[in-house]
Amino acid sequence: MRRETQLIGLAVVGAATLVAALVFGNLILSLPLGLGVGALTLQALAAQRTRASDADRDETLLLLQAATPKLRAGVPIDAAFLMAAEEAPTSVAKIVRRYCQRSGYVPPGSAEVMAREAGPLTQAIIAMIRSCRENGGDVATPFVNLAEMIETDQKLRRRQDTATLHVRAQANGLTVIAALVVLSIIFGSGSSVDYFRETADGRLVMLGSLTAMVWGYVILSALNARIGHA
Repeated sequence: MRRETQLIGLAVVGAATLVAALVFGNLILSLPLGLGVGALTLQALAAQRTRASDADRDETLLLLQAATPKLRAGVPIDAAFLMAAEEAPTSVAKIVRRYCQRSGYVPPGSAEVMAREAGPLTQAIIAMIRSCRENGGDVATPFVNLAEMIETDQKLRRRQDTATLHVRAQANGLTVIAALVVLSIIFGSGSSVDYFRETADGRLVMLGSLTAMVWGYVILSALNARIGHA
């Protein structure tokens, strides 16, 4: 886990714990709720990185599918990827096109600097282009194999998404229920609602319920991620 992610998690835990303590009047019992909110934040950041990786993979496949027929036809590697980038204008294609356009006067080591702004697959394509340019030989096969590997991974990912659909639905349903309960207590009227808002015991019961709901969502999300990566 990166240091900035850890700092974000700690900041969220501290802020959530403080807000819960102010609302419910108990700092120590608010800590589990703050930890749960922090765990949810870390899960959301991890899911965001996964989505970015999936997008990089999908864009890479589009570029390879456009480039490999040209490589098989004998088009020079730089020209093939320049043409493919025009056909599939994605962020990955822009980085690869910029590298190929500068191929004649790229200083040593600048390819690595250029690839840092891209995902690992884009970096791999740039490294493969450079290697094929330097070594020659059959330049089409490595890119065809990479495209087939990504395509297989896409099919597996779609099956995993289907397998986790039920768990995701449960987690989302839990969130809706928690939101409805909180809103009914905040904006509702009646003696039963006043008990949760105006008495110490009622606020602690509400705090415990929210903590259980948050950690239930954390567990379901972790289960969903584990199934997805199984």
